[in-house]
Amino acid sequence: MKQTDGKYRALLEKFPDAFFYCQAVMDDSSKPVDYIFLIVNDAFVEMIGLSRKEILDRKVTEVYSNVEIFDCNWIDVLGKVAFTGEKICFEQYLEQENRWYEITAYGEEQGRFAVIFRNITDSRKAEQALQESEARYRKLVENLNEVVYVLDEEARITYVSPNAEQLSGYTLPELIGKKFIEFVHPDDLGERMGQFLGILSGTNKATEYRFLTKEGNSFWVRTYAKPIISEGRTIGIQGVLMDITERKEAEQTLQHLSVHDSLTGLYNRYFLQKEMRKLDTDKIQLPISIIMTDLNGLKLINDTFGHDAGDEMLKSAAHLLNESCRRKDMIARWGGDEFIILLPQTTFKEAKCVCQRILHYCGKTHTEGIPISIALGVATKNSTRKTLKEVLKKAENDMYTQKLAEYQNTRNTVLNYLLNTLAEKSFETVTHIKRMQNMAIKIGEKLGFSDSELDRLAALVLLHDIGKINIPRELMTKKATLTPKEEELMRKHTEFGCRIARATEVYAHIAEDILSHHEHWDGSGYPRGLKGKDIPFLARIVALVDAYEVMTGGRPYKEAIPPGDALAEIKRCSGIEFDPELVEVFTSIWKGSREL
Repeated sequence: MKQTDGKYRALLEKFPDAFFYCQAVMDDSSKPVDYIFLIVNDAFVEMIGLSRKEILDRKVTEVYSNVEIFDCNWIDVLGKVAFTGEKICFEQYLEQENRWYEITAYGEEQGRFAVIFRNITDSRKAEQALQESEARYRKLVENLNEVVYVLDEEARITYVSPNAEQLSGYTLPELIGKKFIEFVHPDDLGERMGQFLGILSGTNKATEYRFLTKEGNSFWVRTYAKPIISEGRTIGIQGVLMDITERKEAEQTLQHLSVHDSLTGLYNRYFLQKEMRKLDTDKIQLPISIIMTDLNGLKLINDTFGHDAGDEMLKSAAHLLNESCRRKDMIARWGGDEFIILLPQTTFKEAKCVCQRILHYCGKTHTEGIPISIALGVATKNSTRKTLKEVLKKAENDMYTQKLAEYQNTRNTVLNYLLNTLAEKSFETVTHIKRMQNMAIKIGEKLGFSDSELDRLAALVLLHDIGKINIPRELMTKKATLTPKEEELMRKHTEFGCRIARATEVYAHIAEDILSHHEHWDGSGYPRGLKGKDIPFLARIVALVDAYEVMTGGRPYKEAIPPGDALAEIKRCSGIEFDPELVEVFTSIWKGSREL
C-alpha cells in the first residue's frame, strides 16, 4: 500500500499543474473552520513561493495570508465540496501574477478535497487576441463599401454586413433568412441561378445581375463568392457584393457610342457600313434604297453664329430625319454635314416619298431663324448583281446634282436672312446700302472699272458690315460713347464678316476687303493696322463712302451734317484716314453730281 502511495506521490510531483490536498479542521459543533495542507506538489510550491515546510501541515488561511496572492473567499467555496463529493471548476485571474488559472476541486465526504491549478494564461491571451482580431475584422467588414454575406446550402442569408441595409432598403433582421433569388431581377433569374449553382459546385466564382431593393427598384451588382466546405461537402456560400451601376452605365454608354454618333444620337458610319455588308447578300431585303443627304449652309451657320449653333442645326436635322422615316429605316451620320438613310425592302418610288416628307419637315425646322435646307439623292438596289457601295455612289451623285441646282436659291435665302437680321438690329438699312452703292459705283466708273469689278464692289458694299450680326443689338444702338471693352467687341465685326464671306464660298473673294474696310491710310485703323497701298483697294473705297454716308445720314450717337461739311471732313482726313487719290476722285464726283 505504501508502495502504491509512493507511486502516486511521485506522479503528483511531476504533474505540471499546481496541486494541493487539504483536510478540514472542525470546531466543537463539527463545522469546518479551516483547512490543513496534507499534500502539495512542486508546481504549487513554486507558484506560491514558499517551501514545503512552510506549507505542509499548516492551515490554508495561515499560508495564504503570508503569500497574499489569492482571495481566500473562494477557499470556503472549495471547502464545501469536501463534504459533498462534488466537483467544481472555474477560472480565476491573479492580478499580481497577471495570469489566468483554471481551478478544479474534487471533494470527499470525509472532509477532504483536492485542488488543481492549471495555468491557462496563454490560451486566454490567444482567445482574447482572437476576439480582438474578430472585432477588428468585423469592424473592417462593417466599414467596407462592399456587402459581405454568408448563405446556407439553401441559399438563405445567415449573415450579412450592416451596409446591406442602405443598399437593399431592408433592415438586418428582415434580411436574415431571405433567399438569394428574392433579390434577383426576374429577367436575370434563370441565368443567375445557373451561375449560383456553379458557385456551389466550385466551377464559378463571380456573377453580375440586377439587384432588387425593398422598394422594387433595381441596380447592377457584382458578387464574388466561394463555397463553404465542411467534411467534404458544400454547406453554404460566403462572398462579397458590390454596386457596379456606374460601371454598367459607362459600359452601356461606350457600347452605344461605338455604333452611334455622340452629337445626333443617330447611327455612325461604322455601324452603317457593317449593316450594308450584311444586306449586300440578303435577297429577302430587296429592293434596298439609299437616301444620301447633305445639310446646306452648316459652315455659314458655324462661322456666323458659332459652332454651338452649328451643332443645334445638326441635331435639328437628325430629328427631322427621324420624324420623316419609318422604324425599320436606318439613319446614320456619314460625315460632318452628311447623313445616309438605308431603307430595306423599299422601292425607288417609296424612297422618293420619304424624301418628300424630309423636305416638308425642313420647311418647319429653323436654326437661328434660318430654315434648314437639305440636298437629297436617291438610288435603289434591285438585284444582288449590284452592290450597295455602287448604289451609294449613285445616290451621292444624285445629291450633288440637286445641291448645285439649288445652291443659288439656298445662298440667297441665307444671305437675305442675314441682311434682314442686320437691318433689324442696326442701321444697315436698304436705303443706307443703296446710297453707299451709288457712291461706290460712281467712283468705280470714274476709275474705269470693268463690269465684274463693279459687281464685286457692289457686293462688298452690300456685305461690308455683315459681321455686325454677331454684335449685341444694345451695343449697336447705344447713344452714349462706347467703353473700351465695348469698342474692342465692336471692332471684331470686321473679322466676323470676313469669316462669314469665306463661308458663303461665292463671296469668299471679298472676304479680305470686308476685313480691311476700317484700315486707315496712315496705319491707325484696325484690325491689322495696314498702311497706304497695303490696304486692299476696294476696302479703301468702301471706307470713304461709308464715312460720308454716316456723316450725312446721322446716327443715334451723332447728328447728321450737311453734305458740304461732310466733304470738308473727308478732305481734312485725306492722307490720314483716306487714300488721297480717292479723295480727289470723290471730290470731283461730288462737285459734278447733285445726288451725293
